[in-house]
Amino acid sequence: MKLVHYQIEQIQAYIATQNIWYDDVKAELLDHVATAVEEKMVDQDLTFIDACGEVFLALDMNKFQRHKLKYEHIATLRDVGNEMLTFLKGKKLLGLLAIISASGIGFSISATVTEELWSLGVWMPLSLMVYFIIIPTYAKKYRVLYLSYYMSRINAIYLPTFMALSLIGWIEDWLLANPILAITFFSVYNLFVIAGLIIMNRTLKQVKSDVAYH
Repeated sequence: MKLVHYQIEQIQAYIATQNIWYDDVKAELLDHVATAVEEKMVDQDLTFIDACGEVFLALDMNKFQRHKLKYEHIATLRDVGNEMLTFLKGKKLLGLLAIISASGIGFSISATVTEELWSLGVWMPLSLMVYFIIIPTYAKKYRVLYLSYYMSRINAIYLPTFMALSLIGWIEDWLLANPILAITFFSVYNLFVIAGLIIMNRTLKQVKSDVAYH
């Protein structure tokens, strides 16, 4: 039994009263609830109101949202890791060598260049803010800040970057005393951010294509 439009609108109105942040989560919940209500009306011969009541009581919408965000967060880290591995072969290998060389040169030439490298450590996570500020400002029609797919991915990339930046302050003396490990640390750190930016660029393209499709 297919629900009619006003029944779907009632479900949609109820979901709107819940603490659900993202448009795509709301859309997924609407599909999930509507399907479950239809099944209960057929299988248990319930009225629309009774079927809705049972589905709403059984479904923890906030847990549904948290599960979706957690899944997308883990998927993002996996995608970034896979992107980092692509720098081990082909033309991207030159990019990896450039990152390692820049770190090595910085630690071998002078303290001034070394300080510039530490400054780069600060600017790398700030570059991710493009996806928090500039893109949402100039791409309002895509509502990127209202998409769990977009926001969970930028958070998954930004959090480890910020934590690594905080770690630098704690182990600065140790890194400066161990240049090989310092070069390795900065190389992996910057590679992670660069791979993250590549993933976010693909994510934005996916968002745009989804909006265009709908």
